[in-house]
Order: sequence, then C-alpha cells, then structure tokens
Amino acid sequence: GDEFVVFMVHNIHEPRQLITDKVIKINRELADIHDGLPAITLSTGVAFNQPGENPEELFRQADVALYYVKEHGRDGCCFYSEKLKGKTRPRAGN
Repeated sequence: GDEFVVFMVHNIHEPRQLITDKVIKINRELADIHDGLPAITLSTGVAFNQPGENPEELFRQADVALYYVKEHGRDGCCFYSEKLKGKTRPRAGN
C-alpha cells in the first residue's frame, strides 16, 4: 500500500462531509472492474491542525487514523479524534 499526503488550505469551514463524500465516491469508482482493472480500495486517515501546531504531530495523528481504518475493515475514512488519543501505528509484522 502506498501512502500519500494531501494538504488542504483555504478550505471550507467544516470539510469533514466533503472529504467523506469524496472518499466514498472514489472507492465506488475503484471497485468498478468494468474498466478492466482490478478492484482496489482507498483507506484515509485525516487530521486537522491549528496554526503553530507541530507538523510532525499532524502526520502522526493522520497515520493513527489511517491505521484505525485499516484495522477496522479498510475501504473508508477516519478522522483523528480524542478516541484515538494515545494510540500508535501498529509495528511491522503485527
């Protein structure tokens, strides 16, 4: 699995629904095998930060959210929240 980062700047006030809708739409398109390509899925971890916050912490939070999706069925989107606080990315081989 490849991992990518997308930075959203100058976005709408509450982008959660927009992001969720886009991930659902993309997963529907990726599941369509009529184009001759194998079906694949997109798992997305999302984190938001405020100006002045540590960028490394933002990446860690997004990574934790991503692995939460992967551990709970893949093919979806998770926003980092207090319920994930204290969790870490699983170690290789786990």
